[in-house]
Amino acid sequence: MSGMPSSAQILPFPAERRAEDRLQAALRSLENALDEQRDAMTEFRAHLGALGGAVAELEDSLHRYRGRLAATHADVLATRQQALRLEAIAEGWLSRTRVGAR
Repeated sequence: MSGMPSSAQILPFPAERRAEDRLQAALRSLENALDEQRDAMTEFRAHLGALGGAVAELEDSLHRYRGRLAATHADVLATRQQALRLEAIAEGWLSRTRVGAR
């Protein structure tokens, strides 16, 4: 490099800024970050509200389903009792028919 002319000026990297300029830039960055965080929290709250609504709908649906299951259970028990009564009646008829056939 001894044969090259030394006419180039070396610039400091990064360019020196005043402390006040650096502070202003940092404050702008902080404000931007706070704006982004505020937007993210607003969106988060909206999604949380939607989730709450979905959970409430699910709870209502499960409550209705539980009620239908209880009603079905009661119907099955009643039908079973009816079937047992009919079976007893049929057994009585069959036993009388068998006794009468002898």
